[in-house]
Amino acid sequence: MKAFVPMVVVASALAAPLLAQDASRGDVPHQPTVNLTLDQAIVWALQFNLDIEISSFVPDLRASQVEEARSRFDPVIGADFTAARTDGRASVALTGERTAQNEQYDWGTSLRRAMPTGGTWNLRMAGRNTVTNANESVTGINDRLWTTSSTLTLTQPVLRNFGFRFNRSTIHIAENSLDRSYYEFQQRVQDTVQQVVTAYWRIQLAADTLKIQLDSLDRVRTSLALTNLLIENGKLAKHEQYEVETNLATQLDQVHQAQKSYMDAEDALKQLIAPENEDFIWNSHIELGTRPTIAAPTRTMEDSTKSALEIRPEIHVLRLNLMNADEAILQAKNQMLPQLNFTGSVGIADTTGHVSYDESMSTQFSENDYSAGFGYNYSAGVVFEIPIGNRPARSAYTSRIIERRQAEAALRNTESQIVQGVREAVRDVFTTLERVDVTTKGSDAALKRYQSEETLFKEGQTDNFRLQQFRQNLLQAQLQEVRARSEHAISHVDLERAEGTILRRLRERNIIVHGTEVGK
Repeated sequence: MKAFVPMVVVASALAAPLLAQDASRGDVPHQPTVNLTLDQAIVWALQFNLDIEISSFVPDLRASQVEEARSRFDPVIGADFTAARTDGRASVALTGERTAQNEQYDWGTSLRRAMPTGGTWNLRMAGRNTVTNANESVTGINDRLWTTSSTLTLTQPVLRNFGFRFNRSTIHIAENSLDRSYYEFQQRVQDTVQQVVTAYWRIQLAADTLKIQLDSLDRVRTSLALTNLLIENGKLAKHEQYEVETNLATQLDQVHQAQKSYMDAEDALKQLIAPENEDFIWNSHIELGTRPTIAAPTRTMEDSTKSALEIRPEIHVLRLNLMNADEAILQAKNQMLPQLNFTGSVGIADTTGHVSYDESMSTQFSENDYSAGFGYNYSAGVVFEIPIGNRPARSAYTSRIIERRQAEAALRNTESQIVQGVREAVRDVFTTLERVDVTTKGSDAALKRYQSEETLFKEGQTDNFRLQQFRQNLLQAQLQEVRARSEHAISHVDLERAEGTILRRLRERNIIVHGTEVGK
């Protein structure tokens, strides 16, 4: 079995091996059979379905985007270093050297961080080491000097880009997108479960159809044997044999079509529950271990509608889209404001320089010791800017308003469709339940009528044409019955999908799907 660890983990003992190597179908010997219950098929789909695997990566992707949005306020540490040298002509009398050589080494470290208000502060410590070839005894100037400084700079917008809400809006959008990915994953899981249950009951329909077609084939063969016997006894004409043989060929064709439909139905379920597990299940036949339940809905239409509007993931996705649209409007509205930024800085420094780095640092942080070279500086300023017309920002704001109205209309439209879908699903359950009752009675009556006609045929009191008519009527009645039972079984999962309660039903059956919890 292929090792696979998806985001979906199923907490159930239903995922145990299902293959029975000694089992085989009567019509296909030497081929193993997989005895599969409905819950086991669902578990396999949750573990191995490729659509679920693809969707399971989306929440992780959205979570990384949330961290990316939050990282905007992370502090940033920086460092820089430069070295320079200049050579030039010098005065021997002043420097004691014919060539003036100056080497300058600049370094700096900084710590910068964006603030939730939209501003930024930057703390920078810098130093400079200057080395010359001047003769200190002649010039009286140290040939090596250190100077250091520390500066705190603050920039704060007060119109455009200002405010806690605005500067966290990108994070809010990312968090809403993360929650939306969980609801979309819930939707994918529920859609897949619905597809699995539908495919499961279609196998049951295909198997029942094949059995009915085979039984009808046996009846035609029995009719042919009785016809030949009656022809030998002189009670029927020879052409009666040709009519039954024609019916036999037609019925054989229907059996072949039913066999193909059965194999196609098996493959459809295999594709959902084990698309890559060829050795284990694709070379086996599926034997269903669950029979469909014939029952009316357990909830009223009003309760089902209320549940759907509360928990359907599609509703939550659209509501989150509305929240993101509101955040986008907030951003666009802020960008229509003029730019007005206040800037300021304050710093301290060793203004004269010292022969050692330690002395320069001590002077910089001395308490107003101006005689040692201490100095300080500060600045303040304002930057104002307003675009003439500001058409890009106004157009963006108008677009966000329209998109918000569009999202609101989409939510109302989906709510209306969900209500209609629930009402139709509830009616389908009741209608198919009534059809099961009616078609079962019709099938029983058709069987009795055929048996009665067969008795008359054996006694020579009727002909083959009437007998084959009643056989065909019985065939159609039985097919209608199994179709009604299949449609009724499918109508229950369709109702659960319309209500949005599939995950809840799975939990009630001890099938826990991790990865669908919002915010976890």
